[in-house]
Amino acid sequence: MSQSITIAELPKNFQHAIRVTRAIGVPYLWIDALCIIQDSKEDWGRESILMGLLYASAICMISATASPNSDGGLFFPRRKLEEVTECNLGIQGKKSLIVRPEDFETKKIAAMDSVFDRYVERAPLTQRGWTFQERVLAPRILHFCDGFVLFECNTLRASEIYFHGVDHVVRRELRVDGTLRPPDEEDKLLNPVLEDEYIYPESASEVFEKTYERVPIAGGVMLMPRTGPVFPRNPNYKTAEQLRREYLRSAALAGMRGEFQLLLKAWGSEANQMIEFNKSWYEIVGRYAGRNLTKHSDKIPALLGVADFIKKSTGRKFVAGLWEDCLRLNMIWNVKGIKSTAKLQIAAPTWSWVSINGSVETQLRLLLPGSRNTSISYLTSDIRLKDIDRHDGWVTNGRLFMRGRICDFAQFHTHIIMDSADTGQSGTPEKNYLPILAVSEGPSGDDNTCQIYGIIIRRNSAILDEFVRTGYFSMPCPTSSLGDFDALNLQPKRRISLL
Repeated sequence: MSQSITIAELPKNFQHAIRVTRAIGVPYLWIDALCIIQDSKEDWGRESILMGLLYASAICMISATASPNSDGGLFFPRRKLEEVTECNLGIQGKKSLIVRPEDFETKKIAAMDSVFDRYVERAPLTQRGWTFQERVLAPRILHFCDGFVLFECNTLRASEIYFHGVDHVVRRELRVDGTLRPPDEEDKLLNPVLEDEYIYPESASEVFEKTYERVPIAGGVMLMPRTGPVFPRNPNYKTAEQLRREYLRSAALAGMRGEFQLLLKAWGSEANQMIEFNKSWYEIVGRYAGRNLTKHSDKIPALLGVADFIKKSTGRKFVAGLWEDCLRLNMIWNVKGIKSTAKLQIAAPTWSWVSINGSVETQLRLLLPGSRNTSISYLTSDIRLKDIDRHDGWVTNGRLFMRGRICDFAQFHTHIIMDSADTGQSGTPEKNYLPILAVSEGPSGDDNTCQIYGIIIRRNSAILDEFVRTGYFSMPCPTSSLGDFDALNLQPKRRISLL
């Protein structure tokens, strides 16, 4: 038998959310703590699978961004936002004379970036792991901050000052699916060749006949311009402004929402698309990995809503925080701020960022955006995943088998980032270098720009080929040509097992 709860009994966040929902005229409100039976593993397991779809289908997400707990509420004493001002000198009819400072749009974007960084990205709610996928998946969010309200959606961000909104910055060189634009496409935008607005006959006599009509008058005829549309309108006609908007709509957006949109549409396997997919995935992971979770074992489950949308949209397979078809790219990650990171004591593979308690990033983000000469050479092969653990059908752990070379690059100039501060503190740490891939951004055949990326591993036990990851490394290609890599007298490729 159902029982009622009076609104006054609810925490302040819930009471305020009900007021906001009623104010915007929406009949239904979902609150996780009320709609999921909190002490029931069965109900949680059933509902948590659907939560990603729930967030993505919502009209709007109400975010208690500044509230430190469930009783902090949404409403705080008002405060004035910093603004880049414009001056309206006068209004005549529907027209206004507005004076703006130099670079007004640029300054407005910078002001919006600043206020979101200060009052949203650093807010208490944003530090919680389970709220991340709500932020990514919700099409619209109302942020109730400390003294004002902010809004964001997949198109723009807005505040009480810039209530018309500020569009997200676009990456002009990149389409939303991760493919590069042809070199001449932006030139065509800047100097568009417009089609005729109307379809004109080919002969001059026909143009004349359709433009004028002969009107009989005393003693002859008079030519009179025809009234109404003379020529049929060209259905393909677009103004320069329409072409510009189409171009910008097809461009990838910068920022978290733009990266998620690219992940949904970048299903191609070309080198540039794979690199952009990898960059975008680590933009998402980088914002999520350092958040707080009460249970470290929730690190993958709290991201499955995001992963599920990418999987359904692209067909890619999610494996323990990485993506199977670009696994070797995804393995090139490193920790941020080693003093605050450590390996988690959970069932997570050391080759995945999921094993780290702290923020991560990828150095592959530094590759030139939009480079058309980028090529990838894989230095490992025969990758297979075995001894798999699963959570609700999703791969959360496993042993990674591959063929690769274990190298000693101590004599070369290598950039090393260890996975945790205590790695190898007892005695001299064991550093076995496992090159994963090489990336060249120069013209075809030019290896002067080649960079090798890989991971540092150590033996896990007396078992000859069993290793765990302990860090990341990168280095310039030590030979004049990647094809001469074998000339370094390295050990031959061998079977390697990564836990």
